[in-house]
Amino acid sequence: MSQENFDKEKENGVDVDSNNVINDGESHEALHHFEIGDEENAVDDTAEAQEEATNHKKVQSQNNDDNTLHNHYTEIALEIFRKQWTPDDPISISEGGHFIIDSSFGVKLIKFLALCLLGLVLTHSWVRSGKKGFNNNSGWEHDSTYTLTNLFLIDFHTIVLDLIVFFVLGRVFQRSGVDCLWPNIFSLIMGAVFPTISSKIGFLQHSISLYEIHCTWPWQLFVFATFVIISISYVISIHIKSALQDRILVPRLIEITFFFLIFFGPVITNKNFHPHHWLIGFFLGMIANQKYEFSRATQFFCLGLYLNGIAVYGRDPILGCFHSYYSSYSSQCHYLDCYRGETDGVSVSGYKPLVVPDWRTCNADDLFSDSTK
Repeated sequence: MSQENFDKEKENGVDVDSNNVINDGESHEALHHFEIGDEENAVDDTAEAQEEATNHKKVQSQNNDDNTLHNHYTEIALEIFRKQWTPDDPISISEGGHFIIDSSFGVKLIKFLALCLLGLVLTHSWVRSGKKGFNNNSGWEHDSTYTLTNLFLIDFHTIVLDLIVFFVLGRVFQRSGVDCLWPNIFSLIMGAVFPTISSKIGFLQHSISLYEIHCTWPWQLFVFATFVIISISYVISIHIKSALQDRILVPRLIEITFFFLIFFGPVITNKNFHPHHWLIGFFLGMIANQKYEFSRATQFFCLGLYLNGIAVYGRDPILGCFHSYYSSYSSQCHYLDCYRGETDGVSVSGYKPLVVPDWRTCNADDLFSDSTK
């Protein structure tokens, strides 16, 4: 500021120093307010962050509580499913008294037989709940002539022998909890109902035989069979993997080969051979005998297939009509007299030979020809 202007302001009574002080004070006050605003904003941001963190912790705590509760219920459900409902201990009349059943093996066997026979009777009744038989849309597919009376009269002793063999060779006696819901009973039920439910699908209404496969199977069934083979291959692969881990693969392969030669060796090359699904379930269930849950689930699912096959059709012979023909012929059943052969109107000794459908030419005409020709 020039001296002249300074003198004029001085004359006008203006205190320059005071103005400068006031201006400096106003600047400091504005800066102070700005700093206070920053502090207030910082406090607000901190409060919001703390509130957000608190809410996040509450949500996380709630989720943890929900997960804990869910895991608790899951553990309870698994405990119920895996619970062994009856003990495997030997049974005695009284404490320190005489034994009724003196080993856990016997107790397990009785429980196993009771479970399977009960499942067989229930499945037999269920598939006939819709009345009608064989491919009738008003009910499940079944043999209407195979009553419970026929089951116990004709097949009961053979079924019991099958189950005892399954119990021993399938190593069921080595496992506790035959009567637990998972994996045993649940898998058994699934195996017992699956074939009957699937029989409602049109392209699945075929059997497994050389003649059927070559001559009557539709393309959809080949696709389904491929899917089944892939599924079975996967189950086999995890059994092989666990057997390798337990170092039991070689003895298991020897065992399976031995079983196969016993159950299939004598009949597999016969033209009448028909592997009913009771036989497939029986064999696969015996060899799925590892200690793990997936193996036990597989085993009891296959056991359910066995029960379903018998409950629906009976324990039909794997050589089909050839077996029935031989049994009737060797027993000299009189009802075969109408099948005696004739030459120029003169009866000859013996019976007409069994005509087998030719799967190579898909020729089954002789099966439906006049028996007297």
